[in-house]
Amino acid sequence: MAATVNQQLALVRNPLLNAYVSSLGRAIAAVSGRPSLNYRFYIINSEAVNAFALPGGHIYVTRGLIARTRSGPELAGVLSPQALVSLLDAALHRGTLTPTALDAALARFSGCRHVAALRNAVALADGRAESPHETLTRLLLLPVLPGLVPQVRLRDAGGRVIARLDLGEEELRLAVEADGRRGHAGDAMAAKDRRRDGVARRLGWTTERVTWHEVRCEQEQTRRRIAATAA
Repeated sequence: MAATVNQQLALVRNPLLNAYVSSLGRAIAAVSGRPSLNYRFYIINSEAVNAFALPGGHIYVTRGLIARTRSGPELAGVLSPQALVSLLDAALHRGTLTPTALDAALARFSGCRHVAALRNAVALADGRAESPHETLTRLLLLPVLPGLVPQVRLRDAGGRVIARLDLGEEELRLAVEADGRRGHAGDAMAAKDRRRDGVARRLGWTTERVTWHEVRCEQEQTRRRIAATAA
């Protein structure tokens, strides 16, 4: 169906604009109910403000809609808080956005509608996060673990990095691994996870694991479980 529609529509072929829409779409998809679906994003060359989806994860937005949401505050009004932080984390991690540019944007949009939501998201953003799952896990647990930070490196007595944690609270020596469905599947990955947990345990760290299902569907139970471990 999508192939037929693509032949009938005037699609924008601008690589930069398409990359922008794809990055925005991935942030939204990450907090959707079907994050594993292979989403594809297309821009329709139309000034109308519209968007629609076809089966199989094919998402279409018009150039007019993009024009209305190119500024930071407008994006903040469109995205959920979690999706906005996920988008900022990904951009910071890839280097397509810098903390200096974020500060400048906040100053430029001061007084605009939705700027408070953007400011809150910037305060929570952390470019060390390597996946939306890490970002969402950190946001979920911040109320009970405010000191949780991404990508904590564990070192031996000689200072050599021997393990890297998805998330860690260094004062409590509590590691939280964000186990996605792709990266932690199979016997080989399970063995690798056990080895890393063993390294952390020998250095005095306790490891908890949080799955995608728990982040999306069992939030309160997950918070209580992690809080009990941290107590």
